[in-house]
Amino acid sequence: MSKPIKHGKNWRIRWNDHEGKRRSKTDRWSYKDAQLALQTQNLASHRIRAGIEPAPRLARTFSDGAKEWLENRAPSKRSSVADEVILRRHLVPFFGNRPMDTITQADLDRYHTHALISLSPKTVFNHETLLIAILNRAVKIGRISQHHPLKRHSLTENRDEVSYLKSDVEISRLLSAAYGLDARAANLYEFAIFSGLRKGELAALRWEDIERSPEPRIAVQGSFDGPTKSGKIRYVPILEQLEPVLARLSAIRSSEYIFSSRTGKMLDHDNRIFREKLHQALTHAGFPMRPDRPYITFHSLRHTFAAWFLRNEGSIYALKDILGHADITTTQRYAHLVPGRFEGQLGTLKSAKALLSVRLMSGLPDGLSETPEYRCNHDPGLKELKAQDDSS
Repeated sequence: MSKPIKHGKNWRIRWNDHEGKRRSKTDRWSYKDAQLALQTQNLASHRIRAGIEPAPRLARTFSDGAKEWLENRAPSKRSSVADEVILRRHLVPFFGNRPMDTITQADLDRYHTHALISLSPKTVFNHETLLIAILNRAVKIGRISQHHPLKRHSLTENRDEVSYLKSDVEISRLLSAAYGLDARAANLYEFAIFSGLRKGELAALRWEDIERSPEPRIAVQGSFDGPTKSGKIRYVPILEQLEPVLARLSAIRSSEYIFSSRTGKMLDHDNRIFREKLHQALTHAGFPMRPDRPYITFHSLRHTFAAWFLRNEGSIYALKDILGHADITTTQRYAHLVPGRFEGQLGTLKSAKALLSVRLMSGLPDGLSETPEYRCNHDPGLKELKAQDDSS
């Protein structure tokens, strides 16, 4: 008889079902609980083969497929919490009890149009990815024989639809309104705008992640449900705009998390601070809020940082490292947010001198006034380029 196998922080069990097919399941069990689950599955298969119990009905609807995914596949993924939210809020309500083998490209197109009313193109792209993965798994484990070919909608189709705060004035308007409504939320928004951290990375940020030596920086180590998106630790410089925010938060520190819930726990995906309170601040600041789509979403604050950083002559290579992109081509998509900024420079960037500094902006509340230039000294490659440029 097989035994539970350690799988990361989880345990995986494998057994043969009543049809002799190899099955597996991964969950956050203890070893003893995994042993019990394995014994239960083996006993159930034996009782069905012996005719003591009827064979289970195959999960054929999308709701069935989503449930099976959450029970057996999602627990082994870094994005398991995100999968649950996407399915509960979006995919299951839309596709409901549709048989999985009847979902067509036309259905996916309708969902795409429907979801774009309130979600960003990248978010909808992730939804489509999950939908197709669930259908592929249903075929793999024998729930359906096949499904219709489905193609996700390319992100390049919506490249010009990236939402972000487009100027220092817009940033100031949002923050001023937010501080007038809820200082706790405003601190989070200001930190997001001047760090470029993702939603989950901000939620998982602990005070121990703030480092002062050898230089002021943030050790980005986790997200909602585990490691960062890349699975690696990255270091983000603490720009001077962040210092007043950290000082205010430190004065009211009550949890190991920098941004915590009212009870001191990590913020979850559904916390009102990420959506409802942001919409309230946007409305209060006078931004156009169409009934079908807000001016920006919380993830737009990351885009805002990228645009602000490049607008203030930050290096696109430094931006790549700050945002945690694996490839420079991912970062280059932000170049269109600052027209003319990189004419003749993308791909080569031979003259680094003009791209090394970040001017601090003025006009924001609580001491965010004009100061000397911040130098991006965390990038050894840029240091070398600057040295070469200065000596020429």
